[in-house]
Amino acid sequence: MDTLQSREEITEAFRGVLARFSNLVRPLTAEQLATPSRCEGWTVGDVAGHFVGSIAEIAAGDLDGQGTPPVTKRQVEDRRGLTGAELADELDAATIQLGGLLDVLDDNAWNAPAGGGFDGSLGRGVEALLFDGAVHADDIDNELGLDHHPTEAEIV
Repeated sequence: MDTLQSREEITEAFRGVLARFSNLVRPLTAEQLATPSRCEGWTVGDVAGHFVGSIAEIAAGDLDGQGTPPVTKRQVEDRRGLTGAELADELDAATIQLGGLLDVLDDNAWNAPAGGGFDGSLGRGVEALLFDGAVHADDIDNELGLDHHPTEAEIV
């Protein structure tokens, strides 16, 4: 196992992070989305757009270049001006697609190379997305002072 936790633990935590992120972003106003974030040069909306874009593209099978500056920039630019609800809706749709995939992965697939230029297994890729979602939710939470903590419904 090259991940820090088991496949089941990572999958459950990843689903929780996706739900938390959606619930965090959905009610954000245009003013909140325009708030500068602690990510240099990015607003809260840019942070949300990057994470939502990553998940949506991965769910659609677009793995090439994920996490690289040009792809990240495109994800942000493509979602600039969307409302919190629109960002959350896109994330929710991608979450359904990814959830189906996560449900059918076996240990062989989990431990296979992720592809798309990611240097690690599929499991390590999911784990990286889990951490990315948690960090970016904290970036948003920190700037807006929302004190948003996941509810049991968001984690399960």
